[in-house]
Amino acid sequence: QIPSVLIATVISIISSFFMAIDYDSIVRFVKAQISPKYGEKLSKTKQIIFTSMGKLVRSYGLIIIITWSELMVGLGILYLIGVYDANYIVGLTLLIAVADILPAIGTGLFLIPWGLYSLITGEIGLGIGLLIIYVIIYVIRQIIEPKIVGGTVGLPGFATIMAMYIG
Repeated sequence: QIPSVLIATVISIISSFFMAIDYDSIVRFVKAQISPKYGEKLSKTKQIIFTSMGKLVRSYGLIIIITWSELMVGLGILYLIGVYDANYIVGLTLLIAVADILPAIGTGLFLIPWGLYSLITGEIGLGIGLLIIYVIIYVIRQIIEPKIVGGTVGLPGFATIMAMYIG
C-alpha cells in the first residue's frame, strides 16, 4: 500500500500545483461553459461557501484552544498534586484537543479508558482526576460549541445545537 499512497500523494501535489498556476484559465473555461446568469450565481455561491468555511474553521480552532487549555489546567493540577508524573503534558493535551474535533473521536476516547485503567491499576487519584477532567470538558463543550459555532456562522444557538444533534 505504501507505494500506491506515495504515488497518489505525489500526483495530488503536482496536480494541485498545476491547478493553482492555471486557476484563472480554469475559472474562465468553466464560466464559458455556463450562462452569465449562472456564472454570477456560481461566483456568489463559492464566495459564501468559502466565507462560511473560514468562519467554521476559526470557531473550531477556538474550541480546540479552549479544550487544550482545560486539559492543560486539569493535567497541570494532577501533576502539581503528585498523581500524574509525565513530562509531555503539552503534546498529549494538544493531541487530545485536536482529536476532540473529530465526531467519533473525542476527549472521552482518551480520558475515559485512561481513567478506568488508572483506577484498575490502583492509581485512584489519577483515575478520578481524569474522569473529572473529562466531565468538565464535556459539559463546557456542550455549552460553548453551539454558541461559538452558531455565533460565528450567524445562526442562533438553539438552531445550531439542533442541527448538531440531528446531524
